[in-house]
Amino acid sequence: MAFEGIASSARKLDLLNYLFEEALAGRGAAVTQARIAMDCYQLGSNYRGENDSLIRVHASHLRRALKAYYDGPGADDPVRLQLASGSYHLGFVSQAVALAVGERPVVGVLEFKDLGL
Repeated sequence: MAFEGIASSARKLDLLNYLFEEALAGRGAAVTQARIAMDCYQLGSNYRGENDSLIRVHASHLRRALKAYYDGPGADDPVRLQLASGSYHLGFVSQAVALAVGERPVVGVLEFKDLGL
């Protein structure tokens, strides 16, 4: 949180802290734009993410700041915070895993045939 790319913005700090607390509490996968708007930024329950890009923009800025941190002073951190594009779930990834997969999620696709469905 002391990294200038994050510390210089109250919105980034608030968002990072909120996502971190939600992830530690086990609620990270349930975080949505509406929850961030209400719980983190106190925008009210009438916030409509489809009409307002505020949360997406702040999340994008936070993703870039995290990338800058891990490309610079945080390069040797044993655990990295990962905020995947299109998601608000803050993940914790070991540096070895992050470097091995290039910080991109690995997706497997299975084809099911003849299941009689």
